[in-house]
Amino acid sequence: MTMTSEKITKGLRNLESKDCKWWHIIELNDEISTPGLNPSVKQKASYWKLDDINFTDKSVLDIGAWDGGFSFYAEKAGAKSVTAIDTWGAENGAMKPGEDILLSNTLDAQWGSRDCFDFAAKALDSAVKPQVMNVYDISEDKLKKFDIVMFLGVLYHLRHPMLALEKIRTVLDDKGSLLIETLISPPAFMSGENECLMQFFPGGINGDPTTFCAPTKKCLIHLLNSAGFGIHRITIPNEEQNRAFCVCNAI
Repeated sequence: MTMTSEKITKGLRNLESKDCKWWHIIELNDEISTPGLNPSVKQKASYWKLDDINFTDKSVLDIGAWDGGFSFYAEKAGAKSVTAIDTWGAENGAMKPGEDILLSNTLDAQWGSRDCFDFAAKALDSAVKPQVMNVYDISEDKLKKFDIVMFLGVLYHLRHPMLALEKIRTVLDDKGSLLIETLISPPAFMSGENECLMQFFPGGINGDPTTFCAPTKKCLIHLLNSAGFGIHRITIPNEEQNRAFCVCNAI
């Protein structure tokens, strides 16, 4: 049973008092959304053209789900099952300090617990299954094969992006789709998108220690091809011209 607006409002205030941070703006009902960062899940879904993706009766893996914005989107779009994985911070028992090679080895870079995800799931009466897991630990034995894998806003946070893509390929069904969104290197850095290069960020972007690298569009295509993915569609929204959204098939 979904929560009433009164209970949702009270719950959001309680999370705010605990300094719990939302990343996604998630519509919890017709009146209330979570206080995440713009653009919202609904806006991103629009300019990524997620409505073109058939989630109906599909098994979905959401990697780096955090507070579950796109996990819940896939569920609402008709997915038969959704598994959401993330590390959810060393302080939540997911890792010991220094073990988080997914993002950074500093606790300062982590937002902490899974409280936001759990609250949103309860508010939405969701059946999405959360699981603490590092992207480098993905395997068919630990999970299963999925019809759709979502890998949104994670690649540029990785120390080992190629390894992550290869791991993802092992859990994607041979007839499945990978949805990937990432930062790409802007024209100001490269002479053009035809350069197959990766930009590295010493100290992170704008001092964010969890950001490591960004490929050019051409480099992203070759990374995906090398890891066993064909490119069906690439979208670079006008709203965020240094971001790319790709729909890929297994090859």
